[in-house]
Amino acid sequence: MDLVADTRLSTGETMHIWHWSAPEEMPARYRDYIVSSFMLLGSKENYFAGGWVNYIASTTSGVEYPEIKDHWLIAEVDGVCAGRLWFAYAPKTGRGNFGNIATEPNYRRRGILTELMKVYAIEAEKCSDMKMLCCITGKEYAADCYRKFGFETTDGAKTGIMCYCKNSDFNTESAMAFIGKEITKIRPGVRSDQYDIDKFLLFQDAIRKKDCHNFCGYATWFAEFRLIYQEVVNDRGVVFVAENKQGTIVAYAYALITNCTPFFNFVCHPAYLDNADELLKQTAEAFHNKFHVSAHFLCEVNDADRISVAERSGAVRHGILPGYMAKRDGSYADVMDFTFLKIH
Repeated sequence: MDLVADTRLSTGETMHIWHWSAPEEMPARYRDYIVSSFMLLGSKENYFAGGWVNYIASTTSGVEYPEIKDHWLIAEVDGVCAGRLWFAYAPKTGRGNFGNIATEPNYRRRGILTELMKVYAIEAEKCSDMKMLCCITGKEYAADCYRKFGFETTDGAKTGIMCYCKNSDFNTESAMAFIGKEITKIRPGVRSDQYDIDKFLLFQDAIRKKDCHNFCGYATWFAEFRLIYQEVVNDRGVVFVAENKQGTIVAYAYALITNCTPFFNFVCHPAYLDNADELLKQTAEAFHNKFHVSAHFLCEVNDADRISVAERSGAVRHGILPGYMAKRDGSYADVMDFTFLKIH
């Protein structure tokens, strides 16, 4: 780890900021500090945090994931870990995530967040193969702080999705990434896809604002690719992604077994729905070949686009489940039940 800042707070305390980047091994006390901050015992979130904790523990122990570049900044006040900031990205595309920013309760209102952001701005600029980082915040004070260091909301709002782009902006980057309607490559998903999916594809207005992408059943547990991939790593499912000619991930499909229930779901940029059949077929077949069961796909009856793709991909209708889906406005919608049988 490198000491990248040494300053004195207004309280008279001395603060050191340390920078760690993979695949270096992080000193145990800093690693323990980060890992312990994700221990959310007694909740469903703890289950999902488990995969994140395991990943952090392995990367900070020196395990290398060449497809991802991880960075941590740790603020230490008079020898006590008082705050942290993380960012990571996929060198292949240059897209990444910014987050896990926190100041410990006993050290708040001392300017630690601002000092961490100052160091972040310097270190991020050094990452020549990184071009954008995205995050979400609902806190105005955090958004105001991020803006001082190059972040902007994608829609001009005070809070929400924020993006830091080195030589462009989120909307320009999006326009260049989703050109055409052809899917040119289908492959198994990998860990680094989380940045291109969770922090780029799912942030597209064409997907985010489409009401029919309300999921139901166990699919509501897996709103992000990183959670899906955690299940795949633990041998509980399969996930495939589809790319366009620009190499942008435009869709993904997965089938998992959760609580002994096999289920299927997919997300696709609307411009590529007409060509998503093969993605669903390959995912369903890989799942059946591995687990020897067929997965159920539940879809709102009004979502004609997704129903059409499912049926073209070989899914078989079983019927309608009345009022099965709870919607954002408090109403309930009927759901169509499909099964992806073995494809011969």
